Amino acid sequence: DRTTNAQGAVSDMTLTQLQNLDAGYTWQDENQPQAFPFRNKGINIPTLKEIFEHFPQQAMSIEIKQQSTELAVAFCKMVKQFNKEQALVVSSFYHENLLAFREACPKVKTAASGQEAQRYIIASKVGLGWLFKPNAQVLQLPMASGSITVLTAGFINQAHEHGYRVDAWTINEKADMEKLMDLGIDGLITDYPSRLLGTLTEQHQAAKL
Repeated sequence: DRTTNAQGAVSDMTLTQLQNLDAGYTWQDENQPQAFPFRNKGINIPTLKEIFEHFPQQAMSIEIKQQSTELAVAFCKMVKQFNKEQALVVSSFYHENLLAFREACPKVKTAASGQEAQRYIIASKVGLGWLFKPNAQVLQLPMASGSITVLTAGFINQAHEHGYRVDAWTINEKADMEKLMDLGIDGLITDYPSRLLGTLTEQHQAAKL
């Protein structure tokens, strides 16, 4: 519904039906909100196989959206097939997905599940983060959860001391990007990569002055 000219669940459609959709239908020009420059351009939904084939060397962060341990294991097989074990960070909100994936693909970096991250965040706020360290290499977290500010300089430093990379999602505003960079964030997940690249360029140029 959010990105194509169709409605419904992906799991209710065949691959042929999905690939007949216009995947650029709802994408708007950031500077012209009423413009849809990618409509009717023949942009289809790619399969994961096509993504791996077209970008064999590209590092990627991939989330398993559905709650399915079978899907997680099948995903691992494809990761191994395309030799992407060293180039991925795999995440899922569902703890069972990550347990299955980690067992099948122990060489691939994973992010903490929602369950793991919540326990670690709460414990960290009272100085006990070391007691609830997730079996992961990456923490992918929002800036805030409810009334709790998650990504503070202290939290990021503590996570680094515990050996974690820290990524923030979903960061779309330039001011938030700049703030998190100043706090020492390792990565930003955004819907606006061009905006992020522009912010990174500005910070790099400022650092050279």
